[in-house]
Amino acid sequence: MNNHKNVRSVLMLSPQTITNGATATANLDCKGYGDAEILITVGAATAVPASIKIFESDDTVVTNFAELTALSIGATMAADQHVRFFVDRSNGARKRYLRVAVTAGAGSSIISGHGLLDRAAINPNSTSGYGSNVVREI
Repeated sequence: MNNHKNVRSVLMLSPQTITNGATATANLDCKGYGDAEILITVGAATAVPASIKIFESDDTVVTNFAELTALSIGATMAADQHVRFFVDRSNGARKRYLRVAVTAGAGSSIISGHGLLDRAAINPNSTSGYGSNVVREI
């Protein structure tokens, strides 16, 4: 059974509208975690995103990010859908930072993005360690 207390949730892309070739990007710092998941949601859309690409780097310098082509997708989504990207970082072969880039098609899309980090090296000792300001537990 997984210990869900060592899962960190990160809002990467606040809900927003992207239009006509614009790109929304965000980084996810994976330091101290074995697995990463990025969830991109497409809400109402006149056109689905032209592409969703995942990159990785050892730092946050934009030009240092290399595309993980096995994870990147073209316009294969429809409105009101989401796509999940999983990255197994447990073998040490992956870089510290992941970056998502969502590029709009010819119309507009409402998108949002969340990151989930799992298998923490150290369990969090406060609610900020969970990636949330409010945590409820019973």
